[in-house]
Amino acid sequence: MSTQIPHYEESARLLGDKPPLDSGEALGRMRRAQAEMRTSIDNGTWKDTRWCESFTNLFIEEIRNARLFVDVGAEFGFYSYLALTHMPENGRIICIEADPIRSELLQEFFAGDSRVQVVNLAAHCSTSMLTLTKPAGCSATSANVEGAKFVVRADTLDNIIGDSDVDVIKMDIEGAEANAFQGLHKTLQSGRVHIFLEMHSWIDHIRPGGKVEMEGLLKSSGYTIENVDRLPPRTVAELAGGRFLLTPPRSVLPASFRDSLVSIIIPVLNGDRFIERALISVLRQDHADLEVIVVDSGSSDATSEIVGRYPEAQLIQAPGKGYAESVNRGLETAKGGVVGIQHCDDYYAPGAARQAVEILSRYPQAGLVAGKRVVVAANGEEAGRSTDAASRWIDFWDLIEGAATPCHESTFIRRSLIEDVGPLNPEVEYSAMLDLCLRLLSRWPGLWVDRFWGFRQMQPRSRRHTACEEIAADIGRSFELWVDSLHPESRAEFGDRIGACAHFRQAHFYNLAGSRSKARGLLEQAIAIYPGLLASEPCRRLVEDLELSTSSVRQTRPGHDQLVTATRPVDTIELDSKQAEDPQLTWYARP
Repeated sequence: MSTQIPHYEESARLLGDKPPLDSGEALGRMRRAQAEMRTSIDNGTWKDTRWCESFTNLFIEEIRNARLFVDVGAEFGFYSYLALTHMPENGRIICIEADPIRSELLQEFFAGDSRVQVVNLAAHCSTSMLTLTKPAGCSATSANVEGAKFVVRADTLDNIIGDSDVDVIKMDIEGAEANAFQGLHKTLQSGRVHIFLEMHSWIDHIRPGGKVEMEGLLKSSGYTIENVDRLPPRTVAELAGGRFLLTPPRSVLPASFRDSLVSIIIPVLNGDRFIERALISVLRQDHADLEVIVVDSGSSDATSEIVGRYPEAQLIQAPGKGYAESVNRGLETAKGGVVGIQHCDDYYAPGAARQAVEILSRYPQAGLVAGKRVVVAANGEEAGRSTDAASRWIDFWDLIEGAATPCHESTFIRRSLIEDVGPLNPEVEYSAMLDLCLRLLSRWPGLWVDRFWGFRQMQPRSRRHTACEEIAADIGRSFELWVDSLHPESRAEFGDRIGACAHFRQAHFYNLAGSRSKARGLLEQAIAIYPGLLASEPCRRLVEDLELSTSSVRQTRPGHDQLVTATRPVDTIELDSKQAEDPQLTWYARP
C-alpha cells in the first residue's frame, strides 16, 4: 500500500487529469530547461530563476576554493554547472543522479568536460539494487508512493568518493537523506567537508528514526547545523524540512596531525652558507613539540652534509623541484597542526614557535599569526626592522593593500586551513607565499602581533635581488587567479579595487628591478583606479621614491568590505607572553 505524503498528493492534485507527456516531449522540455539554466548562469541572471535557493549564495562562497564537489541528486545540473564557473580550474565534480533519463541528459550536458564525472546511481546506506518511484511531476524517490517504478544501482557516498578529499557536498534526494548519511561516516569524520542539505519532511517514512540518526551522526562528528531558510541564518539543534548548511569543525585535523606539534619546513638549494644557522634557530626554540623538515631540491654544495649533522632534522631529497613544489613535499610529510615555512638563509628569534602556539590556542578563529622581523645586511649587521607595534586583526584587504604582509620568516599557519585552501601553487613560483596568504586571509582573519619572531638575511643571491621582475609578474598572475575565482557580483564590485592593489604590489618589485618607468606607470594606474591606496604607508613611500605627484588625490581608504566569508572578530588582542628582551642577531650562537 502506498504511503500518503502531502507533497506528492499535492503534486498529483495540481496535475489533475492532464495526460502524461510522451517520452520525446518530456526529453525536449528537460533539454530546454537545461539550456535556460546554462544561459542564466552564463549571463549572471540565475538569481532571478527558480534554480536559486536560500543557500545558493553561500554555496558560491564555499565552492570557489573547492578542489572536489560532489553533487548528490544533481537533477539537471544547476549546482554542478554553477560550481564549474566558480571553482578553480583544476577543480573536479562528481555528479550523482539516480534517475537514468536525467543521468543521460547530464552526460550529454557535460560531454567533453573532463572535470565532471556523471554517475548513475542512488546514494544509499549500502551497495545494493534499489527500487525507486517516479511520481508524476516530481523527482524520483525511495518513498513508497504512487508512480512509475524503476530499479537502480545504489552505493554509499564513502565508496563513491573513495580516498579523495571532498570539500563540498550538495544533497537533494527526496527524503533519502538518512540512508545516504549512513554511508557517509568516513567522509564526515574527516572534518573538512561543507554540506548543503535540502531536508525533506518525509525522511522518517523512508528510514524510521532517520532524522534522529542524522542529528546524532552530525553531533558526534562535530558539525554545526545552520538553518539558512531563516533570515538571518541561525544555528539550530535539530533538522527539519528545509535547507541547511552543515559546517565542519575547522579545528579538527586528520588523525595524523597534532595540534601542539609545530612543523618547520625549510626548502633549500645550495644553501650551505646559511642552512646551519636556520636549523639551530629551530632546534633551540623553547617549544618542546617541534619537527624540522629540510627539502633539498638538488644542492651541489655541502648542504646535505650539514643537515646530516643534525639527526633531529628530516632531510628530503627532491632534485629538480622548485620552491613551491619543495614546500609542498614538506607539507606532505609534516605532522604538525601548526606550520612555519622558513627560507634557508633566514632564521627564527627565540621563543617564536611557543608564542605562536599560545596565541593560536587563545584565538581559534585566527587562520595564521604573523610577528615582526629584523632585517640583516650582507655584512651581518642590522639593516632595519618592522616598525608597526600594534597587535591587531588583519584581513584580505590589509594584505593586498600592503597594510600588513605576513613575512615567511615570522609567520605560523594552521595546517587545517592549508588543507582547506590547498598548498602552494607552482604556477606562481615567485609569489607562492603571497598567493597562499591571499587564499588564507580571504577565508579566515589573521593576527599581526607585536613580537619579533624572525630575521631576514639580505644577500645578493636571493630572489629579492635577482628575480624582482619574475616576482612582479607572478604577483599579477596570483591576483588574476583570485579575481577569476570570484562570483560575478563580487567581481563586478571589487575587481577594479583588487586589480589596482595588484598594480601597486607589482610596481614595488619593478622599482626594485630598476624598471622605474614601468613601476611609475603601474602605480599611476593603481592610484587612478583606487585612490584609497594612498592611505597605505607602503604606497606613500613608493609614491615618494618614484616622485609621483598625488597632491590632488583624495587619500581615503574605504572600510573592510565583507568580500569573503571570514568573520572579523571584534575583541582586542591580548598577549600572555612578553618578549623579554630585544632579539639579538646572533642569539642562535650561544653555547
